[in-house]
Amino acid sequence: MSDRVPIVDGEFELQQFSGKGGWTYVCFPGLTQEKHHVSGTLKISGNIDAYEVSNQSLLPMGKGRLMLTVNAAIRKEIKKQAGDIVYICLYREVAALDVDKDFIECLKDEAEAYKQYEKLSAPEKEDLLNWIKAAKGENGKIERIALVVNSFVFNRKLLFSEAANDGG
Repeated sequence: MSDRVPIVDGEFELQQFSGKGGWTYVCFPGLTQEKHHVSGTLKISGNIDAYEVSNQSLLPMGKGRLMLTVNAAIRKEIKKQAGDIVYICLYREVAALDVDKDFIECLKDEAEAYKQYEKLSAPEKEDLLNWIKAAKGENGKIERIALVVNSFVFNRKLLFSEAANDGG
């Protein structure tokens, strides 16, 4: 996995939610949900014992904690069940951002807006760009870009919950 630093590297117990069909999972104490990330998930790749995982998500588990579900196919391959100890090494997946040229041009027209955008973390940028792309039609996209640029220019925190009501 090259020279990336793992976010999880150690032995953990497989746990299972009670009830029929309860998921088998691993909870990672000390690894918490990123508050600024809209969905609360975290994309990862790595290994569970000798089984390679890629493009998986750590899911929110409540109280800011994250978990990794371990499905039947993985458990069969590693020959482990709930209660067994597994070695897990995970790395954060950093997706290449698909940056909209129009958005960047608008930001660069306003130096303060571009400066504020550059201060965002990669997950914050990803959420913002996905929100702009999800707009309905070209007018919706333009409205969202304007809202973001103005928020940055006037140094206001853009809240997606408020912005979602903009009709775009």
